Amino acid sequence: MIKRPGKKHRSEIPQQITSFEWSDNYATGIRVIDSQHAFLFALTDRLIREVNEGKDISLGKTLDQLLDYAEQHFTFEEKILKQVHYGELPEQHQQHVKMQEHLDSCANNLKQGTLTAKSLVKFLKNWLRHHILDEDMKYVASLKNII
Repeated sequence: MIKRPGKKHRSEIPQQITSFEWSDNYATGIRVIDSQHAFLFALTDRLIREVNEGKDISLGKTLDQLLDYAEQHFTFEEKILKQVHYGELPEQHQQHVKMQEHLDSCANNLKQGTLTAKSLVKFLKNWLRHHILDEDMKYVASLKNII
């Protein structure tokens, strides 16, 4: 293919990251948990929009808000799982600790320029999907009657 001046080759056009919207597929049926998960989706989607607009998310308040809110959500979730003596709480806690450490590391790597914003948001999308659908759904039966 001959490249013409001023015209970008298809592979040179920056790829947009698709939006990340909450849907009932992720619903646990526990209103407070679902609203927290939906807010995590909304924050991740806001990051995606900022990345697609070419903004530097490493210095933005959306990333800080996401990091803070994820920690609040994990703390809340673990507190209620402890109340019902959820058998897999230690595993859930470990996943939350690893995720929080990974997010903190990603934020630092973004600031240092060793991680791209696109890599971060793709990771967030995948992790949230997997964690909610594969891990959080396991505790639904334990919480349905108390919340």
